[in-house]
Amino acid sequence: MIDASAKPYRRWLYLNRKIERLQKRWAKLETWLVREHRWFKLTPAEQQALPWAQELRDIDGCLELLFEQLEAVGETLPAQGATTLEAVAAKLAVVERLVEHDDDPEAHAMIAGARQDLLALMERA
Repeated sequence: MIDASAKPYRRWLYLNRKIERLQKRWAKLETWLVREHRWFKLTPAEQQALPWAQELRDIDGCLELLFEQLEAVGETLPAQGATTLEAVAAKLAVVERLVEHDDDPEAHAMIAGARQDLLALMERA
């Protein structure tokens, strides 16, 4: 059973994963369109005529909605007051995604390590 205080963090992580999957699909499709159809050399009308353009538009619409939902959930995440170790671990998982590895590798490694340590301690308990 998921702890109620961890639910908002888990919701944020769920939305973030969906966004990442859609962004990867977008990138693969766009790469394929560039390679196979010279996508960026086509006029906008020619781009829209390709059947895969609809999938890009669909992904774009989904991403827009998901980003709005992610922002709304993010605004409700409490910065303190976790009541369980599960909530702390979920909070650290959110922070781990918010701190980009490329921007601050040391901080990212420490956050990821703290989350992993906490999960290991929870398994032993």
